[in-house]
Amino acid sequence: VVGTSGDGRKATFALGTSTVAAFHANLAQLISDLGGTPDFHGQPNEVPDPVPFDEDHRDRPYDRDAVRRFHQALMAVDAVFKTFRTSFLGKSSPVHLFWGSFDLAVTRFSGRRAPIHPGGIPALPDSVTQEAYDREVSSAGFWP
Repeated sequence: VVGTSGDGRKATFALGTSTVAAFHANLAQLISDLGGTPDFHGQPNEVPDPVPFDEDHRDRPYDRDAVRRFHQALMAVDAVFKTFRTSFLGKSSPVHLFWGSFDLAVTRFSGRRAPIHPGGIPALPDSVTQEAYDREVSSAGFWP
């Protein structure tokens, strides 16, 4: 993992088999080392029965080759989504990955108000979805 600050400082830590708690601690330390404040919501969203990151001490495997192949797939889809986005004259998002559910998407916005989102997504406050979807949107992507 590589972090870079606005003033050019750089901090890193290696990925490998570890616990979520250890990764969380390393990431928070990296942010601090770069002068940031690692003050973020410390538990998964959009999953049932979320375990706070700093309490998840189960070993998690790391497969460097699988990560490389996944990254290549994301980069290929990114190119397709960018081509799709170019034909739209209105506001659109960059290609983005929602880490909670691993959705990869590109979104077009009409600017028109939308009905209030019903919410109900596990471990995600309804206020978040209601704010995110207060305007009409059309997303293309995949939701594993």
